[in-house]
Formats: sequence, C-alpha cells, structure tokens
Amino acid sequence: AVVSTQSTGKTMMAAVLVTKIMVTVALVTKIIGTVALATKILGTVVLVTNATRTVALATNIIRTVVLVTKIRGTVGLVTNVTRTVVLVTKIRGTVGLVTNVTRTVVLVT
Repeated sequence: AVVSTQSTGKTMMAAVLVTKIMVTVALVTKIIGTVALATKILGTVVLVTNATRTVALATNIIRTVVLVTKIRGTVGLVTNVTRTVVLVTKIRGTVGLVTNVTRTVVLVT
C-alpha cells in the first residue's frame, strides 16, 4: 500500500508539473501573439506615417506647381507690359516723326 501511495503521489506531482508546463506554454504563446500584434500595429503606424509624408510631399509639389504657374503668369504679365511699353515708345516715336515732318512742311511752306 505504501508503494502504491508513493506511485500515486509521483503521478499527481507529474500531472501538476505537466499542467504548469502547459500553462506556461499557453502564456508564452499568448505573449508571442501579443508581440506579433504589436509588431503589426507598429507596421501599420509606420505605413500611415509614410502615407502622411507622401501626402505632405504631394501637397508641397502641388504648391510648387501653383507657385511656378503664378511665376509664369507674372513673367507673362511682365512680358506683356514690356511689349506695351515698346509699342507705346514706337507710337511716340512715330508721333514725333509725324510732328517733325509737319514742322518741316510748315517751315518749307
């Protein structure tokens, strides 16, 4: 009877030990799952951060295009003003020439 009790006790201790190992394995598995989830979350955060940076970059590119367009518009405007000034100068020169011819005709007359 003593041998049987000792054997039963050892079996129960082994069963408790196996149960503890199984609980530990389950806990480690949960920890690994949590770490994997955290890694996925961090990956998603990095992805969102990169997307945000891409949007910011695209916004800056659009602003640059708008600015270049405005600069081109301004250059076109300056070119038009310059052409107008040249045209007015030519007209004034022509008016001056007509005036001089008129004075010469009056003088000859």
